[in-house]
Amino acid sequence: LIVREWAESGWNGRFGAGLPRTSNGELLFVQHAIAKFVSNDPMEGQRGSRLATLLTRSSLSSSGPGGDSDIRRWLIENDWLEAVIALPAGVLHETGIGTFLWIVTNRKESRRAGRVQLIDARDCWTESDAADRSRRRRYCSEEQVTEIIRLHQRFEEVEARTRIVPNEAFGHVRVVVERPLRLTYGMTGDRKFRFLNACPELLDDLQALDEALGRERRPDWNEVRRQIEAVLADRGARWTKLQREIFRRTFTETDPAAAPVRADGGDSGYEPDPKLRSVEEAPLSEPVATWVEKRVRLRDPAAWSMRSKDTIHYRVRFEDFFGERTLPRGLTGRRAADPGERRRGTALREATA
Repeated sequence: LIVREWAESGWNGRFGAGLPRTSNGELLFVQHAIAKFVSNDPMEGQRGSRLATLLTRSSLSSSGPGGDSDIRRWLIENDWLEAVIALPAGVLHETGIGTFLWIVTNRKESRRAGRVQLIDARDCWTESDAADRSRRRRYCSEEQVTEIIRLHQRFEEVEARTRIVPNEAFGHVRVVVERPLRLTYGMTGDRKFRFLNACPELLDDLQALDEALGRERRPDWNEVRRQIEAVLADRGARWTKLQREIFRRTFTETDPAAAPVRADGGDSGYEPDPKLRSVEEAPLSEPVATWVEKRVRLRDPAAWSMRSKDTIHYRVRFEDFFGERTLPRGLTGRRAADPGERRRGTALREATA
């Protein structure tokens, strides 16, 4: 089966957007279903297809660029994702995981073009009776199902319930941000001993450098490097690249107050500090260069982004669009109960009984 899937991956096969994680094949099924769609061509008498499928939360936002993210990107950029409906936890038999209803189609209405409807129905549930509670704790009543369908058909934003989101809002550019390496030089007896253990043949050169540079701490490695090169040139010494690296690693330490280290000793930019490297997420709806200037360089003017390492990542997180969730009033007019509060209340009653 695995060999067959790989053979059919690529844009000429069923799994053209790629393969998801091996631990979750839900998006593999979605691609399989889309491969069965008929085209939306009224001239040929074909009206397209629609798919409604239940997926878990991990299919919405799991993994970074590649894998699941590439499949979500393929769906959204082709404008096939019509709506995602968050259902209550516990509506499936014998499991309490949260589920999401995806509606995928290649025949979107014109008013839905370029947009995805998000419906938060996580509090729209009714407690199961005692006979059914061992298999599922909750279910959506006929009235609640009708209200969810009505919200989908209206295609309007309702506070704390429905959001209409442009496709590009789900995309993020992962930007690798570099910050300059800052080194302070200092010659000590202990460091000299460690350096000579590694390079005993450089004893005379090291003594000359000790006399020329002194034992004072120097917060500008660029200037120190120029002085070292001048001393070695006067002595006619030719150090290998490895010997130079051992010298710098032994006699310097990172210091946030030191001057940034120039790359290759020139003016072509700064040498990055791997320990300060970070990965930031810029919205796809904004030019990355503008975002870096506003969000990164404003905090650290010496920082820069490695644009050659940019990767695009797509995810659908309800928290990004509905904010910090407070349970809204249920569709029946009552406020939905928090299951955590119900458990705490039961424990309190049992403790005081």
